[in-house]
Amino acid sequence: MRKLFCLLALPLLAIAGSVTKTVSFDSRDLVITRVDGYDVVQLADHNVTLEPGKPMLPEAVFNVIVPATATVTNITVTPSWPEVIPGTYVVYPAQRPVILSAKTKPEFVPPDPETYASSQAYPPELVQWTRTGTKSGWRVCGFLVRPMTYIPASGELTLYRQITVTVTYDENTVEPTRLTRSQLDCFRPGVAALALNPEDVERFAPPEHVGYGMDCDYAIITNSSLASSFQPLANWRTKKGYYTRIFRTDSIQGAYPGRDLQEKIRNFIIDYFINHGLKFVLLAGDNSVVPCRRARVTVDTETGNIPSDLYYADLQWSWDGNNNSIFGEMSGDTVDLFYDIYVGRASVDNTTQANTFVNKVLAYEKNPTTDYLQRMLLPYVQLWSNYSGRIVSDSIAAQTPAGWRDAYIANPTTTTPMRDSINNGYHFCHVAAHGDDYGFYDMNGYTVYNTTVASGQTNSSRPVIMNSIACISGNFEAEDCLAEALMNNANGGAVATIMNSRYGWGTPPVFGPSEKLDNKFYDFFFRFDSVEIGVTHARGKDFYTASAMSQPVWRWCYYELNLFGDPNMPMWKQAPATMTAAHADTIPTGAQSFQVIVSSGGSRVPGALVCCYKPGETHEVAWTNWNGIANVTINPLTQGQMQLTITAKQMLPLEKTVAVRPGTPQPYVVFQSCYVNDGGNNRLDPGESADLFVTIKNIGNVAATSTQGRLRTASSYITMTDSTSDYGT
Repeated sequence: MRKLFCLLALPLLAIAGSVTKTVSFDSRDLVITRVDGYDVVQLADHNVTLEPGKPMLPEAVFNVIVPATATVTNITVTPSWPEVIPGTYVVYPAQRPVILSAKTKPEFVPPDPETYASSQAYPPELVQWTRTGTKSGWRVCGFLVRPMTYIPASGELTLYRQITVTVTYDENTVEPTRLTRSQLDCFRPGVAALALNPEDVERFAPPEHVGYGMDCDYAIITNSSLASSFQPLANWRTKKGYYTRIFRTDSIQGAYPGRDLQEKIRNFIIDYFINHGLKFVLLAGDNSVVPCRRARVTVDTETGNIPSDLYYADLQWSWDGNNNSIFGEMSGDTVDLFYDIYVGRASVDNTTQANTFVNKVLAYEKNPTTDYLQRMLLPYVQLWSNYSGRIVSDSIAAQTPAGWRDAYIANPTTTTPMRDSINNGYHFCHVAAHGDDYGFYDMNGYTVYNTTVASGQTNSSRPVIMNSIACISGNFEAEDCLAEALMNNANGGAVATIMNSRYGWGTPPVFGPSEKLDNKFYDFFFRFDSVEIGVTHARGKDFYTASAMSQPVWRWCYYELNLFGDPNMPMWKQAPATMTAAHADTIPTGAQSFQVIVSSGGSRVPGALVCCYKPGETHEVAWTNWNGIANVTINPLTQGQMQLTITAKQMLPLEKTVAVRPGTPQPYVVFQSCYVNDGGNNRLDPGESADLFVTIKNIGNVAATSTQGRLRTASSYITMTDSTSDYGT
């Protein structure tokens, strides 16, 4: 192994840099409607400004990636291509947000007299930005752009069709998070999907972890009585390619620092994220097994202490920066809201429920019933006198692909329509209704659905994935809330739910945060090909981080929306295809490259995950290239059977075995890591000289002698002053 014997420490200087992007807006996406004598202005699917009494205008959310050691110092915007919208307008004044379980809206907030008499353009600032956050090692800054201005005195509305945004930053201001190559591969697509500058995701990536043998991709956290029930799930995740370990809360309690069990569990997760390659966490128990962290938010006069599993996924800082033991406060606490890992909860408290959870996930993932997979159920009620749940239902239906069946249940007053529809088989169900811990309701109090019905569903071979804007239906602090009843029904119900642990919020007459978050979940699933449910859930929330950092009602809804399900579970968009694999049927023991060629329907399959696993000896993965070929570096030590598992998007898993026979002992040298020593940001930048420290590892079963390494490049822009290294024995 190449070793560094001397390290020259140099002071790091802040290096200024910038990212410039231009965003476009189109007046054809502008919708202006008349409500109560005012003009409601909406632009595409963008948010709106929410300051009560001030003009409610479109507000777009964006995120920009900056270097892994950088902090954003300023954001400037240059508007261009102004388009005056024909006519004169009295723009609707923003209102106080409304709790979704409230039967009536609060008193109307009239226009602010000073603002509505002004001849100055509103809003005065076209951009608002928040602190730089860290998402899975990447540094991200979210900001809000207001592309329209309004002059109240004249009633003139102007849309800027283009706005150029310049984000300036200083590098070398924070210590980067180092991740394994596998973590980088896992998290990179989520960062790219979030960013206005996805082309920078590679050059601004965090440095690679120089350690070898990272040993935990997926952690299941539970107590000793439930651990054995989750072993079949751990076995499948490991076999699939995510090395999974089960950790008991009592062991974590004794091994990690923290003021309570919640903080100790989070510190354990941080340790395994930084030092062991962690990507996914299943909180395998209800609140009595794996306690939640409550986060504090005040919206208007309502103060919420919100059960939020985001605490176990956003791993930056302590969530209690002012040390008052009140977590996640808007001011004073250290929260950046980005998901660093993917987290879900199996809210169970006994082995029967745990077995039900595991059996549902494995059946859905490995052998789904296919005749219901393209069905969407959309029950909705009248939420308030002039605002219906039909609006968000239509928005979700507009995203389903061709061939899907969207079925509405309009204003039900009994539980029968939802019960019968779910029993008949609907893959997804979004409910736009009022709610409490144990049910969904209309504005008059009629029960639309409840825990009794959920516990009695008989759709065992066609489990639903359900989410909802309703209040409190996901309050897992309560005994068997609605989300839990759906999940813990062994004969049917749901394979995953995403529900609110406290009040949902709306902002009629336009979409509120609860509707936006649910809608964005489907946006990422249907239009951006985000498949694993925990990944899709996280992306839908990460997108709105800038809103949640600056607006209390968004922060509330961001905290309360929790996933009840396995975060690694893929969701089906259609009947899955089958795969075949060409490979050697028998291999020798010892280090080697094992080639697998994956096909489906006569065509090669790119992007398939290939895992070779022989317990206690080898667990290695590789992705197929554009031509469906994966070369997996393996080292089986004894004769027997090696498990070969292949998974790909919208494909049934393929499970095979490969016979292992005794082989000839030999060395086998592989690349382990590379460290860039440039006295600065640990990456190769134009115009600088740097030392590369390349570590290799012999995974063979005899010593490698007289080993030499040669570094080569195909780039004409790189000059190597020393391209050879003697590794010896």
